Amino acid sequence: MPTTTPNAPPVARRKPATVLAVLIIAAASLGASTASANDGIGSMRAAGMGSVFVGGATANGAIFLNPAGLASVPLYSIEAGYDIGLQDKVSRVSASIADSLTNSSIAAGFAYSYSFSRGEEDGRSDDRRDHDIRLSTAIPLMADKLTVGTTLRYLHHTDGRNAEDEPNRTKGFTFDLGIQGRLSENLAVGITTRNIVHVRRTQEGREVAMGLGLYLSSLHLETVWNIDVDSHPDVEHTLGLGAEFMFQSVTFRAGYTWDSFNTESRMSVGFGYRSDSFGLDMAFRQLLDTADDRYFGVTALLFL
Repeated sequence: MPTTTPNAPPVARRKPATVLAVLIIAAASLGASTASANDGIGSMRAAGMGSVFVGGATANGAIFLNPAGLASVPLYSIEAGYDIGLQDKVSRVSASIADSLTNSSIAAGFAYSYSFSRGEEDGRSDDRRDHDIRLSTAIPLMADKLTVGTTLRYLHHTDGRNAEDEPNRTKGFTFDLGIQGRLSENLAVGITTRNIVHVRRTQEGREVAMGLGLYLSSLHLETVWNIDVDSHPDVEHTLGLGAEFMFQSVTFRAGYTWDSFNTESRMSVGFGYRSDSFGLDMAFRQLLDTADDRYFGVTALLFL
């Protein structure tokens, strides 16, 4: 992958893995009682481009979209954010850390998301509570040429109550696998399989995604073909195209995706800012067929 991306600050500095170790210990303690079933958007940088990151996924966004991207750019970053579906009122708070600086032979990442909403159906509570814990690793097989990665996920989903007025709960483990390769100085390709072990009664179907990332000076383009084999009776194909334009410390983003199963189109826009030690990303997504399905999120990053 190109050694400089919009996700990285102008200068990256090496730090010990103390913060990462603390977060991994936290994940172990949460794992006994928590996890998730959110929509998997994850990174607001990626969301602003239509969440099409596969070929060019890097840093914290790679934990959600292609774990191989963790090892593609040397970076140590911490990210925290909030996003909300403006129609269904599902809110989410999240935090993640990505470290490919401490050890050049292996990169690691951790992410935790908590989604929640309140509702009522037939006189019973229809509250939603989702926890999603992810632990990722990636290894460079060929320096600056080829990386592979995996993400272990634990999901815990609570959605309303059953006929006995007990909470509907489901939980389980699954994992993702990814590979990323650099075909030339400006072109990257990636393939990832997500949710390989299907966790029943969640929104997380088994997926295969293939994408290309093209870097042209200040312009970065991404395209993806996503195949979902579980979420619907028929196989769902999603095609996406995203772009970001960098002007000094500011980045402008846009993306478009088309869903074959629902024949729906979505448009995304985003904004980013980067300094040596701080970053900010915002994203807005709109379903083009109706004004009801809208989404907004913001994340802040620290580069150590």
